[in-house]
Amino acid sequence: MVFKSRHDSVFSSEYKSFYDGSHFRENNFLSGQDLKLSLTVYVDDFEVCNPLGTSRKKHKITAVYWVLADIPATSRSSLTSIYLAILAKAEDVKKYGYSKVLEPLLTDLKSLEDDGVFVPSLGKTLKGTVLCVVADNLGAHSIGYPPDVLHDLLEGIVPLELALCLNRLIKKGYFSLNDLNSSIRVFPYQWKDKVNCPQVIPLNFASRKSIGGNAHENWCLLRMLAFMVGEKIPQDDKVWQLLMTLKDIVELVMAPVHTDESIGYLDSKIGEHRYRFLEVFTHEKLIPKHHFLEHYPWLITAFGPLVALWTMRFEGKHSFFKKIVRQTSCFRNILMTMARKHQSMIAYNLHDSNILKPALSVSKMITVAVEVLRENIKELVVRKFPSQVAVNMANKADQGFGQSNKNVSASTVTSDNRTA
Repeated sequence: MVFKSRHDSVFSSEYKSFYDGSHFRENNFLSGQDLKLSLTVYVDDFEVCNPLGTSRKKHKITAVYWVLADIPATSRSSLTSIYLAILAKAEDVKKYGYSKVLEPLLTDLKSLEDDGVFVPSLGKTLKGTVLCVVADNLGAHSIGYPPDVLHDLLEGIVPLELALCLNRLIKKGYFSLNDLNSSIRVFPYQWKDKVNCPQVIPLNFASRKSIGGNAHENWCLLRMLAFMVGEKIPQDDKVWQLLMTLKDIVELVMAPVHTDESIGYLDSKIGEHRYRFLEVFTHEKLIPKHHFLEHYPWLITAFGPLVALWTMRFEGKHSFFKKIVRQTSCFRNILMTMARKHQSMIAYNLHDSNILKPALSVSKMITVAVEVLRENIKELVVRKFPSQVAVNMANKADQGFGQSNKNVSASTVTSDNRTA
């Protein structure tokens, strides 16, 4: 069963998901005793051609995607779990308006609310509706919904303030741009940071008021900056304190679980950050995204952790359609081509037997006494399962749902069907 139990957390003092937010709890249709389908809808424009080329804006597409909000986050982040609702030319949306373009979708949503859809695995009909609409700033302003944390923070406030603060710290002589870029190149990044490590800071970053980089790279640089140059900067430096306050805010906003205390702490940090920014950069004006940030504590109480509503994975969906355009090299009825190929891909994945596999499965195992294990493995097993005298071991494991059925060439140790 992929749907989470909602009633266990409705009155929780923690905010773990949208079930804990006031927006869901005050929705009598979704929060009733009967199981309902909660949908998250995403709206965005994207270019299928080179955005810097001569065909810029000529083939700009408005896309509407949706995903089941009830399924676990690991499944929800899979691109095959994000479904297509509408593809339209952006110029048509501008000409006829969203009310006309969204009319077919609204008709289907009305049917979902009134009649529902039969789910064979459950043996009954489920009704549902839209829980929320997420979009980047431009899309959100077009339809009147709140903007998202990806564009507000990681691609908005963070690159701006990093550029302002780094320029000021370099002028103070704590380090040079070459020193910083050298640290960025040689820093021992680990795990996912190896893929999302920051790029070197360009020479014109001060005039651009941005360090460039994508969301993950900017986040990584903000987190690792203290390890790169922190020892060279006095801890009471006001510019440095501003950066560290911003770092605290980003970590709090991206937290997967919140409490009333953490939300109150976030609220105080946002106020502190605003004061420090205006104190340090007296000639700089706060941008609109600083204002959006002021509403985050309330938005968490309304929708739960905001990181669950960011647009990162939805924007990743665009790459599928861009790839289709590159492969076909034909723009005749391109929307139909993109929609057909997408639905074929979804049908293939829905009928793929691998989708029913668990996240990790093994086929051949042997039983080994704990005493004969290597010391480092033995120490880990004893720490987690102190009463075990033997474990099951396998040298290969298959990845299941949401993965590409690759063999994982790493030792898997299990005890009573648990992974150690």
